[in-house]
Amino acid sequence: MVTRRPSVLCASFALVLATEVAQAQSSDERSFGGELNTIRWREDYTFLRDRPDLNFFEQLKFIPLNDAKTTYLTLGGEVRERVESYDHQFFGLPPFGFSFTSFATRLLADTDLHIGPHFRAFAELGSFWESGRKPGSRPVDVGDLELQQGFFDVIATPKADRLTVRFGRQEFPIGSGRLVAIRDSTNVRLVFDAAKIEWVHDGSTLTAFAGRPVDPKHDVFQSRPSGHESFWTLDWSVLREGTGWPNTELFYLGRDLDTAVFAQGVGKELRHTLGGRVWGRASPWDYSIQGAYQFGTFQEASIRAWGVATDTGYSVARLPTRPRFALRADVASGDVSAHDDVLQTFEAPYPALNYFSEAAIFAPGNGLDLHPYVQLQPARTVTAEVGVVFLWRLHKGDAVYRAGGGLLVPPGVSDGSLVTDIFQIQVTWKPIPFVTLQSAFVRAPAERVVADAGGKDTNFFLFSADFRF
Repeated sequence: MVTRRPSVLCASFALVLATEVAQAQSSDERSFGGELNTIRWREDYTFLRDRPDLNFFEQLKFIPLNDAKTTYLTLGGEVRERVESYDHQFFGLPPFGFSFTSFATRLLADTDLHIGPHFRAFAELGSFWESGRKPGSRPVDVGDLELQQGFFDVIATPKADRLTVRFGRQEFPIGSGRLVAIRDSTNVRLVFDAAKIEWVHDGSTLTAFAGRPVDPKHDVFQSRPSGHESFWTLDWSVLREGTGWPNTELFYLGRDLDTAVFAQGVGKELRHTLGGRVWGRASPWDYSIQGAYQFGTFQEASIRAWGVATDTGYSVARLPTRPRFALRADVASGDVSAHDDVLQTFEAPYPALNYFSEAAIFAPGNGLDLHPYVQLQPARTVTAEVGVVFLWRLHKGDAVYRAGGGLLVPPGVSDGSLVTDIFQIQVTWKPIPFVTLQSAFVRAPAERVVADAGGKDTNFFLFSADFRF
């Protein structure tokens, strides 16, 4: 079947609708444009309930279905066009080391039904196109028509203390996104068929979650939960904004995977992750520190691994462009030997593919990286980030791991430690709250480890136009 992209239609629709929406924005301090969220089910439009003379787009966000306006419907959608151009993807190393330019379209339509204070149903349909990728489109980039999300909420206590039980297909953003991410860079975002229980009390949130990731398929309504892996977690977060104390998070993650790939081999894995995070702001400083320890089994071997991820910044609001000078520093343990009965390679269960850069080359594991960068705001609606990522391999007896799974450079190929020093510049422009334009350039030189494996320099360019209402 030939995949076709309705790019002209989508772009025209987005342009016309964006113009209409921009003209229709309310002058009120709180508007539905400001409520838009990447995680659509986090949006709350009850502030429109008693507002008179709603414009057309506000009416889409709050459609009352009873006289008391306690039962209502919210409609939304997204159109995204994304262009990626690679010169030697994955440094030209097999099996995916091709040069290409790909064009991708994401269409989403969502509806959110609230029935009184205790019941909710959310559904999101998606259709996805891509062309130009070599050696071919990934399952996460194509799909004719699919139920991207569909869940029911039962809210036992809708007041300040809230207990919510959720069943169905859902995105699961958790913590900083370092270990479990929604993977927005791909056309089809990561979702689970799962159950979730969430208790919110006085700034504290306790979440229990269990389910299976959904394997995306190309045909209509063919995506199914994976029969080869399951995932469960318990997370406790405490927000202390404005108190002078840091925010805190404690978490446990469990994953059972039929086929895991490491330098030690390929086999069944049961991995548990215990960790915590503290983050906050002591103006002009901000900080985030996360640590995790992993244990479990891989084939006949035991797992003992660890990882630390930090992000520290210093903002200078009085200077032009309001710069934030920052440093990310991460270390993810690696295996000393691929031939013993202990696996020491750290593995994030579902990390963002663009964990280190928009070029999406590496997965965290057996690595140390330092990432100095600066964030700028040259205009109210424009942000920019420029930085360099220095990445070293920790242990020569372990591999360099590829984003999306698998080995990028196996052990025994090089005696070096330096993998690459990535330069990245990224610019984001939001002319109105409903439109996001993003562009990025990445250059990743093939340093000693990659060069010894026969790799070449990777160059990457990205342009994305996203319209969301």
